[in-house]
Amino acid sequence: MAAGRPSIYSEKLANRICTLVATNPYGLPTLCRMYPELPSRETINVWRWEKKLFSDMYTLAKQHQAELMAESIEEVASELFENAYVDALGITKIDAGMLGHARLVCDNRKWTAAKLAPKVYGERKHPEEKPSSDETLLKIKELVADLNKINASDV
Repeated sequence: MAAGRPSIYSEKLANRICTLVATNPYGLPTLCRMYPELPSRETINVWRWEKKLFSDMYTLAKQHQAELMAESIEEVASELFENAYVDALGITKIDAGMLGHARLVCDNRKWTAAKLAPKVYGERKHPEEKPSSDETLLKIKELVADLNKINASDV
């Protein structure tokens, strides 16, 4: 009879899970397949919900994972160029299928990193600077004073 996946929470197992998450660019389903000693992803998700300390550790591990994903994009591009070939005319070319795969991997990692750590890897939106209400009121008063001067000089 095969042993089932562990489902009893322990600090040691929690640390193992978080270490694997923080040091791999793979999601939880893949990690659970790669490491059969881990509990099921459903069990891990229940622990994330029920155990505050584990939830906090897991969140931190995912932020570290975002850094790994962002850093690994360069490796994907390097591997792509390592597999380039030179055609009969001496032109270096990259297989279109490999290029598409590399683009998909890079886009996925960028998106995931942006969702896991939006302050670091998310798109930065710079809203236009809006003057405060005090500044706006001051400008209106200055305009009114200027208009009063113009009107007074017309009389």
